[in-house]
Formats: sequence, structure tokens, C-alpha cells
Amino acid sequence: MLRRASNLVLTACFLGLIALPLGLNMAGIDGADPDAENRTLAPWPALDGSLDSIGRFGNGFGHWFEDHFGMRARLIRWYGITRYFGLGVSPAPTVAIGRDGWLFYMEDGALDDYTHEHLMDDEELATWRGMIARASAWCQARGITYLFAFAPDKYTIYPEYFPDTIRQLSPVSRADQVMTATTDLGVVIDLRQRLLQHRDEERLFHVTDTHWNPRGAFHAYQQIMENLHARHPKVPPPKQRDELDAVIRQAPGMDLAGMIGLKRVLGEDDLRYNPKVPRQYVVRVPDGGYATGGDPV
Repeated sequence: MLRRASNLVLTACFLGLIALPLGLNMAGIDGADPDAENRTLAPWPALDGSLDSIGRFGNGFGHWFEDHFGMRARLIRWYGITRYFGLGVSPAPTVAIGRDGWLFYMEDGALDDYTHEHLMDDEELATWRGMIARASAWCQARGITYLFAFAPDKYTIYPEYFPDTIRQLSPVSRADQVMTATTDLGVVIDLRQRLLQHRDEERLFHVTDTHWNPRGAFHAYQQIMENLHARHPKVPPPKQRDELDAVIRQAPGMDLAGMIGLKRVLGEDDLRYNPKVPRQYVVRVPDGGYATGGDPV
């Protein structure tokens, strides 16, 4: 009798737990946290009375429920915390955990780029060279200056923070190959050396994001503008470091932290430069738009 009662209690608890997310939704509680994820969550499926919309409703509801079931954001965060802090491993295969909390993106060929496993053959290099040469010729024929700049990944500038379980198979990268094949065209700029030159003065990439921070972007901007100024003296030279104030602000976890459900758990110092002279423009963000030219008003 006691065993039967305990089985009934266990079954009731199990059914209650699996029904809880739906019950919370029915109570009007949405478990999603759009700001904590780096993607657009599935919307509620539209029903306009047509057979087509009715046919799509079931699949659409399934996607909506997967993104909005009760306690979803909290459960994802708990899972991420246990994996990241408890086991010391990444909660998602798309993100690798490096030294000192540095996160690295592992999809879209990023791992191949780091390991140099698949270098380009002569045909691929000829394709790259032809593409850059054609673009340069097209612009030159129309009086347009064309530059092709390599923006390096964070592991190129800070390889010591990349997971030490992964090794590079060749000292030559695909970017090195393209640079060698196109240097004589006179339009290719390698930003890697400029950033490597300044990488120890201050952090130039975000810890929890794939991208360089404003200070890294500043050094890239300087190199590009120096090149343009040398070609066209009427183009103003780049601003210098003493024209800017170094600003540090606390920021929540960025895109990579969002991919592992820890955007609200992991944070970092957001290193910025602000001009000492106020900007001579105002950034206005249209409804539904996204602006990156400065802080919007």
C-alpha cells in the first residue's frame, strides 16, 4: 500500500512538472526573455480564416510554444549556469570557453579558420584575386577609390585566450594566402598587424562577443583613413588618440553570452572612446531600424 501511494505521488509530481510550462502559459505567463537571446523568437501564428493559415497553425504553435513556454528563459539560464560554472564546459557547441572567461564563436567555419586545416588551392586563390581586381577596376572606372580590408577574428589578435585543447595545423592562414595573392593589386589593407601592435595597450575585442570593441575599431579606422588620406590629401587624416576620452561602462553579456543563455549572468567592461568635441551629427533610429553610427537619441 505504501509503495503504491509513493508511486502515485511520484507520478503526480512528474505530470505536474511536465504540465507546469503549459499551465503557466494558460495563466498568461510568457517564459520567454527576448533580450536574453541573440535571435528573434517565434511569433504567435496568425489565423486569418483561410485554409492555408489553419494548416500552418499547428506547426506555428509548436514553434511559438518552444520559444515561449513557462519558465523557459529561467530554465535555460539554470542549465547554462550548471554547465558553465559547475562543469566548466560550454552549454552550446556554437560557443567555446577560453581562458579568463573569453568566449569564442565556433560556427561558420571559425574552427577551420583558427586551425588552418583547409587552406585554399590555386583555383580558390585565383577566384579571390579576380573578385578583388574586378571590383577595383569597376570603381576606378567611375572615379571611386576601392579598398579591401581584412577584419581579423578575435583569436587572431588574442590567440592565448583560445581553448588550448585546439591546435593550429599550419603557420599559414587563409587570410595570409589571400594577402600574398593580392598584395600587388595595391588595394588590400591588412588590419591584423595594426591591431596586434596595440593589443597589449588595451583590450581591443569584447570578451563575450565575436566583434572588436570601439577601441579596436578605432585602430582599424585609423589605418583605413591613413590610406585614404595618402591617396587623396583632401580626405581629412584620421582623428588621433588624444582627441578622444577613454570610457568604461559595465555591460551585460553580449552575443556569445546570449547563445549560451548567460546574457544576464556574464558581463564585461565595455571599453569605449568618446570624442572630446561633441559629434556634429545626430543618430536617429527609425522604427524597427538599427543604427550603429553612435548612440541614438
